Amino acid sequence: MHELFIPLLTGHLIGDFLLQTRWMVDSKKYVWVRLLHAAIVGAVTWALLGPVGAPAVCVMIAIVVLIHFLIDTIKGCFDNENVYIFIMDQAIHVLALLAIAALFGPERILSLWLRWIPAFYYVLVIAIGLILCIWFGGILMSKALQPMIRELGDKSSKGLCNGGKRIGQLERALTYLLVLSGNPGAIGFLFAAKSILRFGEIKEPGQRKEAEYIIIGTFASFGWALLVAVLTQRWLIWPR
Repeated sequence: MHELFIPLLTGHLIGDFLLQTRWMVDSKKYVWVRLLHAAIVGAVTWALLGPVGAPAVCVMIAIVVLIHFLIDTIKGCFDNENVYIFIMDQAIHVLALLAIAALFGPERILSLWLRWIPAFYYVLVIAIGLILCIWFGGILMSKALQPMIRELGDKSSKGLCNGGKRIGQLERALTYLLVLSGNPGAIGFLFAAKSILRFGEIKEPGQRKEAEYIIIGTFASFGWALLVAVLTQRWLIWPR
C-alpha cells in the first residue's frame, strides 16, 4: 500500500505547495478555481503513477480530484489563516490519500516509474521531505507566528520584500540537506551564523519584542527542518 501512497502524497504536495499560486489561494471562493486546483493535483498524481488510460487509474484519479475539491470547499467555510485549520486540512488530505491507497492497493495499481526505476521510490521520499521542510514549513511557521507578527505591528524594522521568507527557506533547505548528507554537526555553524547576523540588527532596548520574535522564529524554523530531515532519513532506511 505504501508504494501507492507515496506517489499520491507527492502529487498532493506538489499540487498544493509548488503549483498553487497566491491567486489560486485568494480565489478559492470560486468553484471553477477549486476545480482547476484539484485537476492540477490529479494531473500531477497521474504523471507520477505513469500508467496511461488504465481504467482503475482513471477511477482513482477521479476520486483524488473529487475528494480534494470537497475538502477545499469545506475548508473555505473556516478561517484559512488559522494554523490549526491549516494542520487539520492537511491531515484530512493525508488520511483521504491513505484510504485511497488502501482501497486500490499496490496489487492493483503500482506506478510504472517504480516498476521501471526502483530508485524512484527514494526520489519521491526525498521530494516529500523537501516540500514538507521548505514550503509546507514556511506556511506553517507563518501561520503559527502570525499572532506575534500582529503584536509587533509596524514597529518591526523593514527589510527586503520577502527577505525573511527566503532566509527561512534557505535555512530549512540547508538543514535538510546537511542531515541527509550525514553532516548534522554543520547545522550548529549555520545556526550561529544566522544568530549573529539577525540578532546584530537589534541594538535598542525597546526592541525586545522583535528580538524574542526572531529567536522564537529561528528555533521553530530549525526545529521543524531537523524533525522533517530526521524522519525522512529514517523513512529512507525503512524496509519496503
